[in-house]
Amino acid sequence: MEKNKGIKRVMNKNLSLSTFLPSIIWMILTLPLVGYIIFSAVNHIICENHFKNAYYYEQKKAYQLADVYYQKTEEKVPWEAYYTYQRGKNIITLASTKKQKLEMIQTLNTAIKILNRAQKIEKKSPWIDLQLTRIYDTLFLLTQNQSYKKLTLSSIKTAYEKDPRNPIFVLNYAKQLHRTGQLDEASKYYELAKTQDRLLLEAYYWMGQIYTAQNNWDDSIKEYTFIVDYFKSIQGKKSSEIRDLFFPNFIYTTPTLLGIILVNQNKFQDAISVMEFHYNVLQKKVSSDTVFYLGKAYRETKKHAKALDIYDQFITQYPNHFPIVQEKSKVLKKLNRKKEAQKLIRTFKKTYPNDYTSTP
Repeated sequence: MEKNKGIKRVMNKNLSLSTFLPSIIWMILTLPLVGYIIFSAVNHIICENHFKNAYYYEQKKAYQLADVYYQKTEEKVPWEAYYTYQRGKNIITLASTKKQKLEMIQTLNTAIKILNRAQKIEKKSPWIDLQLTRIYDTLFLLTQNQSYKKLTLSSIKTAYEKDPRNPIFVLNYAKQLHRTGQLDEASKYYELAKTQDRLLLEAYYWMGQIYTAQNNWDDSIKEYTFIVDYFKSIQGKKSSEIRDLFFPNFIYTTPTLLGIILVNQNKFQDAISVMEFHYNVLQKKVSSDTVFYLGKAYRETKKHAKALDIYDQFITQYPNHFPIVQEKSKVLKKLNRKKEAQKLIRTFKKTYPNDYTSTP
């Protein structure tokens, strides 16, 4: 009996070891993995907190402080290109706030180093190349160093080649070709961008500029008219129905550019239609050119009262703007109010002698 009991104890002991040994081995093997998962989770929470702080300060335009948190984020996850990329973008914005040229150049060079790190992690991203294009372009403007001009073109070309179906990269590549005087190549890519995105208004604008430089007035009119017609089509619509709620400033100049061409071609009624829309709807963006050429179109179509009205409104705000004052005097002469016209010029010459120019 005693012998049998001893055998049972040994068997039970062996049974216990054989039962728990796989579990123990599994725990030993998985412990580093569990530790890594816990570490990663905690690290991710800390990282996201740093990133939120960085984003918060960036929105508050505290770019230097934002960089402190972007740097902490990058240090936590140096293998994540996204955070490094975002830090680089913030540094570009920080550079634009620098008042000293040397400081701006140094800050932009820092941004290049950061974005190069992001590019080593994510070689296929065209967005990094786009940001590098912005930097090289700014550095060229600051230094006039031709090497930056070449880097600008090569960077945006690389971005385009990485994603040739994205109209943003196509457009920006076209713009750089345009700036380097390669108008035929630029035109080709502007047209490509337009086929990829029919409402990419900037492509129409720059094509209009190219046609204007080539004295191809008919095609200039077509390009600019597309933009003006789009503006007219969105009037009265809710902001949620408009694809691009905010437009670059150059878009607002398009009605005047179109109006100038039409006036110079003696198409005064068409010019009035375009520029009245600009004047009435986009008053905050109205320039002296708008007033000058719209007034001229009114004068040529004998709508003298309208011409005087817009001249007076403009002169009230800018009384020392001689070209508009002179245009008003021309209208007064047309109305046989010659003494009034002469007095207007004499008064201006006396009040603003430095702004007076004896142009015909």
